Amino acid sequence: MNIRQTFSAKTALRSALLVSCLALAAPAFAQGTTLNVAQQQDPQNLDPIDTFRLSWGSIGSNIFESLVFRGEDLDDETRIAELLSGGVDWG
Repeated sequence: MNIRQTFSAKTALRSALLVSCLALAAPAFAQGTTLNVAQQQDPQNLDPIDTFRLSWGSIGSNIFESLVFRGEDLDDETRIAELLSGGVDWG
């Protein structure tokens, strides 16, 4: 092996090691971080009964996800909820 091949092999090995370390550490970076969300305008009120503005609807849908919702036939359909192995059905 000449010096160029040795340098390329070492560089490739270092790069592979760095990428594998970053891949293993990626879930740790995701924990305990803050998610910032930008909205077009501030909501006037955060009470879902009191306000029917589109700005609150977009904020509310980002904060609250329904366990269930009504389908087109007005029957309950699951969203977050699912049938658990213990037999508890949140749907």
